[in-house]
Amino acid sequence: MDASPPFVLLFAGTPARVVVVRAEGELDGHYAPRFRDQVDAALRIPHTRAVIIDLSAVPLCGAMGIAELLHADRHSRHAQASLLLIGVRQAVLERLATAGLATLFTIHPTLAESLAHLRV
Repeated sequence: MDASPPFVLLFAGTPARVVVVRAEGELDGHYAPRFRDQVDAALRIPHTRAVIIDLSAVPLCGAMGIAELLHADRHSRHAQASLLLIGVRQAVLERLATAGLATLFTIHPTLAESLAHLRV
């Protein structure tokens, strides 16, 4: 099994100050701490305006994953940065809805739509 984290920081243009964190695999207790580290690193980049979390390669999200998304929301608010989710699969969306959190997050199908929302 590959021990490397399945998360990658991508930059959507330096002037835009938008960071994309792409998660791959199940967002569970095994990978949740690494996911938190990546989101926190994205929010520590000076003048970050928004963090977009790409969940298109995340088939399932356990309780730990939900907790990490909530942490990302709180941390982004504290950093005065927008937090958007993209590519949320149906199973993850249902999990968010079951937890009463589906409306907490700004969710878009694609990166292009998220960037348009941010007027980048």
